[in-house]
Amino acid sequence: MRFKKLTDKEVQSILSTLEKMSNDPENWDKFYKKYSQIKARLEFPLGELLNKNITGYVWAWKATKKISTAPIDPKDKFNAQGLEGKAIIYPVDLITALLAYRELPKHRRVIYVVR
Repeated sequence: MRFKKLTDKEVQSILSTLEKMSNDPENWDKFYKKYSQIKARLEFPLGELLNKNITGYVWAWKATKKISTAPIDPKDKFNAQGLEGKAIIYPVDLITALLAYRELPKHRRVIYVVR
């Protein structure tokens, strides 16, 4: 399966649209139908699993066995030590990935979407 890495600018643009659409039920339904169908992969350093802002997500991902781990690769460019490792959350819908992404520190998160 092939993935495309979203830039922070792309993610912020989609998040901005999500926030606007959440105030308009008719447009929210269209937005949700479109973006909830997109499969995504969220990656971040393992230490973020203890981030209190994503505790509920971590619980749900663990319950549904969506968390796997891998070594951090230099191309990840996380602001982390290579010894830390990374969490890989897959498969997850893009909306869930976006909401968790927004709760993680900059330079310690990335979203990939299925092409």
